[in-house]
Amino acid sequence: METIWARGQGRGGEVVRKGARETLVPGPGALAVQSGLQSQRSLLPLAQCSSLQEVAENQDRIQLPAQILALLGCRVGVNVLVTEPALVERLSLTLYHTLRNEFLASETRSGAAAGEARRRRRRGQLLQLLVELQEAVQQGLPVVGRFLTEYLAVWDGQQHFTVVLKLISQVQITDFKELYDCLLEPVMAHYQTYSVIQQTVVLSYLGELLRAWAVTEHKRFNTVDQGESGSIFPINSKHCENSVQSILELSRHLGELATLSLARAQEQEEDTDLLVSRVFDMYKINQKCMMKQGVPVRQIGR
Repeated sequence: METIWARGQGRGGEVVRKGARETLVPGPGALAVQSGLQSQRSLLPLAQCSSLQEVAENQDRIQLPAQILALLGCRVGVNVLVTEPALVERLSLTLYHTLRNEFLASETRSGAAAGEARRRRRRGQLLQLLVELQEAVQQGLPVVGRFLTEYLAVWDGQQHFTVVLKLISQVQITDFKELYDCLLEPVMAHYQTYSVIQQTVVLSYLGELLRAWAVTEHKRFNTVDQGESGSIFPINSKHCENSVQSILELSRHLGELATLSLARAQEQEEDTDLLVSRVFDMYKINQKCMMKQGVPVRQIGR
């Protein structure tokens, strides 16, 4: 049967005790309507919808989940957010507090191995849902950028490695110094301890960030309203003065890291085939994208 909800979410059965939760995304159950039998009949809970078409046809009478965070597990959540700007603010506030409570306020807590494994799974699921949401709206969420700034300050460089890097690759364009101070410097603190494979992964995701800035963010930044009118979530470009300069400086940093990784691998007599192949492909694809988008930046390795 077709469903718009993530697997296991549509049933709405939730564990009350936080430590025993398998997911941080609440079920889609709606609050009971208290304004009479007729009003209850006229509303259609989103939890009962099975397709985007059904949601679109009943847009004026859709009843949202009691907890806004449930929309993260809904395949048409973005379509619902478009209908009401206030929902975006509500989701952002709830999301930030959830991320802070789970990833930062819980850092000092300890527990049994089973509890730690459960916590890691539910955290990973939430981060992956954020990746998917940002892919769907084609922009980084300011609230996610704020969370990353705080989380990376205490990050061990290993937990949720790939999904953290993927989230970094989706942030909105900003001055390179701001990017480096808030997000890249904490990653660089671990870079020398990474294996060649891990360094290659870091380079790949930073290459994705460079490509996103060149293809999407540069065009958005240079429109009259910097893309505000066509965006679901707020545009946060107050720290960016020149999109081309930001792209140029990120490109230079990427080249320096690639050179550092290659030199280290050769010094330690490690296999460099994957590193060289990925970096070469990244340079080739990114340069083509920048030429196509008219971004006057030429990538040069160091």
